[in-house]
Amino acid sequence: MAVALTVLLTLTACAHEVPDTQQALGRNMQERWWAWASSIREADSPVTDTTGERCGKNQPSDIWFLAGTFGGRATRTCVVPALRPIYFPLVNREEERREYCDRFVEEAKGKATLDGAPVPHTLEGPTAISFITAEGNPLTGGNIRVNAWACGLWVRLEPLPAGEHKLSFEGTDENFSTAVDYTLIIESSNISGGFAPPSSSPAG
Repeated sequence: MAVALTVLLTLTACAHEVPDTQQALGRNMQERWWAWASSIREADSPVTDTTGERCGKNQPSDIWFLAGTFGGRATRTCVVPALRPIYFPLVNREEERREYCDRFVEEAKGKATLDGAPVPHTLEGPTAISFITAEGNPLTGGNIRVNAWACGLWVRLEPLPAGEHKLSFEGTDENFSTAVDYTLIIESSNISGGFAPPSSSPAG
């Protein structure tokens, strides 16, 4: 299955949600993202979203995932809690066989800009992942366990200052292309001095 979903799914039961940021960032982030992207039924999926109203669906408490598209360009506005790192793929794949990811590594291309400035990305090669999908999700359609290989071009942004930011990214792989223009509205910290726990209610 080749799906380029860019930036974002934790499981329906949020099994991949880890409160401690350092512990979470040490885990397989590709696996966490795929679990997040497949934890939501297609009608509510951030990947099929055309406005950004679904960007807060099933977000974990320690990081904020963004989604791309199943092909083509989308324009979205997304409210993000204060002090939350952001993680997303420019283009990515989930495959049954490792050699398909090896081919992806050779051919994938992508780029991103934040407020007009280039943003570096990281190529993540074949990584073994295992996650459970929700019934009606746009990746598998049913509630099953997926054991696969993941690969992608990934971006991780440190928490952004409060206010509005423009994020654009795109990625290609063989005959597939995806792109998203995000307006990110970062919430203000509710504690003077800029330190506050992440918002407990995701934005949409």
